[in-house]
Amino acid sequence: MEPGQTFEVDCPFVRDPYREQDEDGVITTLTWKPGVIWEMVGPEDARARAHGVGRVRYTVVSVHNLPRPYPARVFFLRKWISPEGREFGANKLHVMTRDAFRRRCHSYQPAGADQWTELVVEDMSADEREKALGQ
Repeated sequence: MEPGQTFEVDCPFVRDPYREQDEDGVITTLTWKPGVIWEMVGPEDARARAHGVGRVRYTVVSVHNLPRPYPARVFFLRKWISPEGREFGANKLHVMTRDAFRRRCHSYQPAGADQWTELVVEDMSADEREKALGQ
């Protein structure tokens, strides 16, 4: 891992209603948000669903080796790339151990998911879009 090195990983995205105010009133549009939604598929089971797959890009800023017993730390920037190809995200500096960063660069795992979680990628139906937009 060297400063300036970038890593890109596939990442699930869901559509999220975004409300904004303009001179005509409130407008609601659907935007992309990283993550999954959980849907019940039985009395005691749920599945992870994404509306599309985009990417997340990690750019290494610096790697610091600390004295024992502390593990090395990686400082990095993160940018999201929506399924439509639009890049977004703040220029916030993140830090984690080298091993945790390597795991993150191997695959993106949404909150609540584990290695056995089945991810279903299925876009919103017309009815779901209307409901999300409040129509």
